Amino acid sequence: MPMSVRIGMRWARQRRGLSAGAIDGVPGLFLCRSVVLDADGVRAAAERVWEKVTDAAWADKHGGLPQRVHRSQNHNLPLEREYQNVRIREKAADDEYFEPDIEDGFSMTGREGDMAKPKQPVHCAAQYFAEYGGPGHGLAYFMTTDNIPSSIRATLLPAVAYACGELLGPEYRDVDRFNWRLTLNAYKDFSTEFPYHKDIASNGDVTCIYSIGMPSRFELCPEATGIADPAAASLELVDNSLAILSGEARWEWVHRVKPIQPAGVPRMVFGDVNRMSLVLGCTPL
Repeated sequence: MPMSVRIGMRWARQRRGLSAGAIDGVPGLFLCRSVVLDADGVRAAAERVWEKVTDAAWADKHGGLPQRVHRSQNHNLPLEREYQNVRIREKAADDEYFEPDIEDGFSMTGREGDMAKPKQPVHCAAQYFAEYGGPGHGLAYFMTTDNIPSSIRATLLPAVAYACGELLGPEYRDVDRFNWRLTLNAYKDFSTEFPYHKDIASNGDVTCIYSIGMPSRFELCPEATGIADPAAASLELVDNSLAILSGEARWEWVHRVKPIQPAGVPRMVFGDVNRMSLVLGCTPL
């Protein structure tokens, strides 16, 4: 039988509305609720990014260009997987404008007609896996902080860094002290799960799994004892929740994500996608 997993005694109501606590029996595992104040904004950003990624992959495939399909050499499943390199356009980060550039004839002196120079859109590169954990599970992988789409950097990354700072140490609140990587998972039906795995080492010492849409079951087993069914530990991930894996949970346990079959008609996240997860990993610079 699986052990009884309950939220530990360290539950605390934090500012920003965050509720967070440790999971008994799995050292280094934390669960957070109400992670982002503007959950709809994160959802919308994830929807737009996924649409751009899949549109770019389709255009590459059907645009008469040479196919850029690669066999993955470093992933976390014992299966062969192929990906496409895609690039998407995003608004420049930080704000919409450059600082004034007097040499280019722009100033902020207050004179009529003066203006700031608009920033140019930036391109973010991703590895796109049309099928990863199984049929109906697609994945896009963005490496380095600067390459994470600015809409997600602006809406989600500060909240994740804040949660890590509350639970793991204040240094995590400083986003710029770490290199962050993003994996965007999209699930198209309720029979699709992400099998047992451990994130690749290059994703960093901490794995943060943010859930969007329909709930899922997050299950874990100690890697040393092997995969068990039922799982050694299990918890439910709902919309706007965050699982943080650090220490033993990150390096000595494997985990999987299983769908929870809803009662009644599902509410789709985007198109035919009913569930998404945004996984952020970080490594100190």
